[in-house]
Amino acid sequence: MRRGTLVATGGCFDLLHPGHLSLLQRARALGDSLVVCLNSDASVARAKGAERPVMPAADRAQLLKALDCVDDVVIFDEDTPTKAIERLRPDIWVKGSDYAEAGMPETPTVRACGGRVMILSTIAGYSSTNLIKAAKPAGGDGTRRIFGRNHSGAHDRPGSPRTSISPSIQRPSARTEQESS
Repeated sequence: MRRGTLVATGGCFDLLHPGHLSLLQRARALGDSLVVCLNSDASVARAKGAERPVMPAADRAQLLKALDCVDDVVIFDEDTPTKAIERLRPDIWVKGSDYAEAGMPETPTVRACGGRVMILSTIAGYSSTNLIKAAKPAGGDGTRRIFGRNHSGAHDRPGSPRTSISPSIQRPSARTEQESS
């Protein structure tokens, strides 16, 4: 018999970023353990396109398991983690505010298992999709855009929503392939 409150969440976690970390830490604070339901490589490709995932499931799972706030990772191959939810029977299912409880396919399964859904706010400007786009060369100038900053660390547009990212987050300067040769 399980003791304590089991919290679960799910996603691709293709490139782990501070937005993921914040959500996972706050999800873990809601209970006694946190299990991440991780999309398999095939599941990510179906959801995000043939160029995804950037990192294989084993690597994504290893990074997630290394976080103090994550107690376990379950990889699922379906389009949604409903089968994993049926097995885990979490007390709380957490998703970020980029989702709506009513529209999530997991909601009926969580409720049928006696759990509840909680939507937690996300940090504006962070997404794996945007990070992947930012890592690709922008235009012909050879610079790369990373979370609203150019390669020198200067803000792209003063006052843009992405410039409000915590200054305590240190980002290495992106380098072009020519610079690293």
